[in-house]
Amino acid sequence: MTAVGHTNRFVLYTAALPRYRRESMDILRNRLGGDWTVFAGDSLLDPTVRTDEEATGCVGVTNRGWFGRRVLFQWGHWSETVRAEVAILDLNPRSVTAWLLLFARRLLHRRTLLWGHVYPRKGPSSRTTPLRAFMRHRADGCIVYSFAEAAELAANNRGERVWVAPNAIYREDEIFAGHMPRGRTKSTPAEVILYVGRLEPEKKPGLLLEAFALLAATDHDVVLCFVGPGSLAPTLEKRAAELGLTDRVRFEGSVHDAAALRALYANARCAVSPGYCGLSLTQSMCFGVPMVIGDPEPHAPEIELRALGLASFFAADSVAELTVTLRADSFSHTAHERDAVVQFMRTKYSAEAMATGLFDALHDVDAGGLNRAAVGRAPLDLRRAT
Repeated sequence: MTAVGHTNRFVLYTAALPRYRRESMDILRNRLGGDWTVFAGDSLLDPTVRTDEEATGCVGVTNRGWFGRRVLFQWGHWSETVRAEVAILDLNPRSVTAWLLLFARRLLHRRTLLWGHVYPRKGPSSRTTPLRAFMRHRADGCIVYSFAEAAELAANNRGERVWVAPNAIYREDEIFAGHMPRGRTKSTPAEVILYVGRLEPEKKPGLLLEAFALLAATDHDVVLCFVGPGSLAPTLEKRAAELGLTDRVRFEGSVHDAAALRALYANARCAVSPGYCGLSLTQSMCFGVPMVIGDPEPHAPEIELRALGLASFFAADSVAELTVTLRADSFSHTAHERDAVVQFMRTKYSAEAMATGLFDALHDVDAGGLNRAAVGRAPLDLRRAT
């Protein structure tokens, strides 16, 4: 990594660098070598999303949350970021530092890119949506997480430069290619309903537990598995005991190893996102496993992957409707359909694809044709996003 203190060619200055960014960041660092420097704080404004403690090639900066963690201020390595040939900053109007660095670089006529969501969690009607647009229009380009977001910006034809760095988790060789046997095995005598993600209130894991309790009364061949850490873990364990489901509800904690996760998904009837949905949908599609999603919820851009055909929806906060949706006869996808989704994920939603999107943006390469005026295909027609 480039030594701090001299003029860097490419810089990423971000609030945090979570564990799920590791593979794409490693690929990008290997491609750019000493030209690439990452400055990151310890967590997002949501303190449960923290920087990967084992991240390599990352220089720490100090984060401070103001006004009840509604506004972020970062301190450290500003001069290196301002002097860089190209800098990527967070597309986040709640970051005071992103604003300061953006305008400092604009005054110096240095190329600056913004990376993030086109809309905030509350959607286009949010009060901060115009601020995000204002930030984008002061930058030299925007890197977004989904093909749908990129197509929407390109269709506006306001001269914005846009690239897609699909929100990926795994490398191509970690995304299973070919049919993965599913169902019961000798080591796992029951099908699994999977929840993979943080056990936090906005994700609503308690809703899934209540629905599973109703399902378990008539379906004796299924277990529920929670994968992930979070503040609700003790509450969920206590509730499972109250429902008499201690032997049918498992808490695996954090599992990052792709092989270990593959074993869990191999026996999964489905995965479930009872609250807002994001990377858990990406992960489920990588293993070719159907996902059940609550809607409406303030979903992340990865929700575009519903177009691949393995996602189904239930009315948000409805325990009864979720219970019905979790029945085994709700999932009739063929092995061919699942494998086609996995192959798409290998091609378009791998860590290599994410790193390439960032690489092309840094070098101002219009590899995907998204910056041409003729762009007009439906943003959710993902199978044609070649």
